[in-house]
Amino acid sequence: MLKDQLQSSTEALLTGKLPENNPAVPLINAVLALGCRLVQKRGIGDSKSADREARNYFAVALRARGNLAGAQAQASITAVQALVTMTIYLQAGGLQTATLALSLISTAVQHCLTLKLNRISSVRALASSQQEYQLLLRLFWVVYSLEKPLTMRLGRFSSIDDDLIDYSPRMAQPLSEDDTNGQSGLFLHFCEHAKLCSMVVKQLYGITKSRERRNEIQDMFHSLDTLLQSWKDQSGPIPTDADFSVPDRTTLQSSQSENNVELYLRWHELKVTIFHKGKPCVQSAREVLSQAHLLEPSATYSDWLIVQVPIMACCVLLIDIFSKDRSEDFRSNMAFLGMASGWLGRLATANRDSAHDIAFNKIMELIALAQQQCKV
Repeated sequence: MLKDQLQSSTEALLTGKLPENNPAVPLINAVLALGCRLVQKRGIGDSKSADREARNYFAVALRARGNLAGAQAQASITAVQALVTMTIYLQAGGLQTATLALSLISTAVQHCLTLKLNRISSVRALASSQQEYQLLLRLFWVVYSLEKPLTMRLGRFSSIDDDLIDYSPRMAQPLSEDDTNGQSGLFLHFCEHAKLCSMVVKQLYGITKSRERRNEIQDMFHSLDTLLQSWKDQSGPIPTDADFSVPDRTTLQSSQSENNVELYLRWHELKVTIFHKGKPCVQSAREVLSQAHLLEPSATYSDWLIVQVPIMACCVLLIDIFSKDRSEDFRSNMAFLGMASGWLGRLATANRDSAHDIAFNKIMELIALAQQQCKV
């Protein structure tokens, strides 16, 4: 659905002329929910009112979800856009919303595959204009870049077979976007990150993994790490402490600093996923915690990367301390776990209603036990 089509559908919805089973209904409500969330994040007007309206609009969109899934649902571009918008809205949530987000984006994948948006010939056949052609190309890769990281984080296999895609995300860039430092460059970075997530899941957890010999697995680790390093280099410089030293999460929004933080955390998330344990994994965990503690969480906003990746890093260091083959300088982990304690404390205070979702007390108990272990 293009901009003018969305506007006309919105007018029809407001006048009661849009059927309830029209996929534009959840799309419009999801867009409104996302808009309210952006208003809330930027501190414009009453934040609580914006949050309440965002939740209400999203609830309406979610109720209309039944018209987008199931055997009776007809695959359509509008349905994909609605599911993508709802998934993006849920990216602001933590682990408890990740499962719902995966369910939504998996349905979007089903629509994409039914419409064969993974094949350039099908995209050409569906598009009635150059503008719509670019929209369809970009829409598929947005679905891809949302689904692949979610499946990796939740330990699921992707529904998208990379071998059946016959065009690259570079084709999805509008012709006027040549600046790789702009939004198009960021779009490509997220697509490349999603490809790496797909590779990690396939090579580390695929059915052939158990047949690999130890040397082959080590070679695979090295190969993935090389690709990951290449992606990090293309993504630009790692943020410095100054980039992270901001008064609150709101200041980060809609800024290059926020993009740097997200790319930084995505890189370390993949690093930890690839290595699981050992020196590279521990080093990544330390780097995350050395930076993440400088962020101030918002009382009304959190997302997977800002919340879950530091928690993941904290768990990596705890495992290193308690394991038999722990690192030689395992006692150095305590300084970083101290940073984690401060971060988790601020996070729990800012999000009192959802503090139990991050197992705050359990993690603090483990940190206390780790302190005793380091004294032995």
